[in-house]
Amino acid sequence: MDSERSGFLELSFKDLEQETKAFAANAAKFFESTHQLFAVAGALRQIARTPNRSPQVLQITREDPLRTIPTKGFRRRSGSRQTVQAEVSTTWDITPLEEVGPKRRFSVQNASTTATVFDLSREDSPRLVYEWRMEIAAGDPPGCFFHAQLGEPLKQWLEVPRLPFIVATPAACAEFVLGELFQDEWPRHVDRKSNGGSGTQRRYLLQWLEWQYKAVNASSGSPWLGLKAALPQPDSFI
Repeated sequence: MDSERSGFLELSFKDLEQETKAFAANAAKFFESTHQLFAVAGALRQIARTPNRSPQVLQITREDPLRTIPTKGFRRRSGSRQTVQAEVSTTWDITPLEEVGPKRRFSVQNASTTATVFDLSREDSPRLVYEWRMEIAAGDPPGCFFHAQLGEPLKQWLEVPRLPFIVATPAACAEFVLGELFQDEWPRHVDRKSNGGSGTQRRYLLQWLEWQYKAVNASSGSPWLGLKAALPQPDSFI
């Protein structure tokens, strides 16, 4: 597959593996288990070492999600506290590029990560309270290339709004969930660790900010429409 013509984003196997493993190790105390993240990292390493270019799927399934521990008290706008818990699942359809080697890349045909939040106020009956998706588009999407979608639309064909979002790797999405649910505990935990964020994730964020700046700056009409229509070069995040 020629990603220069297809419009698919390219990422490095090594970068995504390292980011996933670093986050899994750093955030382990906030999840019931992180074996799902280590499985994704292992799959990336295995695919990168296999000399084929057939499409592959990376998954954390809804049946075995990455599940946070219950919060000690999610702080609501009213000031009251609520016990909640989140589950994260993801599906990435990828195609390996180039020959086997340390710099091998893959193209992303589909990348969607779902976060589902449950209210645990009644221990015998967890209640679904919210769900959102964090995605990387492919080809020529109708909305922002990196976007998030909130909840389930009343009409399945009306998939709006597509809100601008970061480079939604599994680790970045999982950390976003921790930052929302563990509003005090997660920042304190990261502050105690000099390498709380992986170098890969930091680089992705800086490249994403630079890409957004260039997209808006290059727009001749509406800056919002310029960002909405912007497509990164396949190697923008290598």
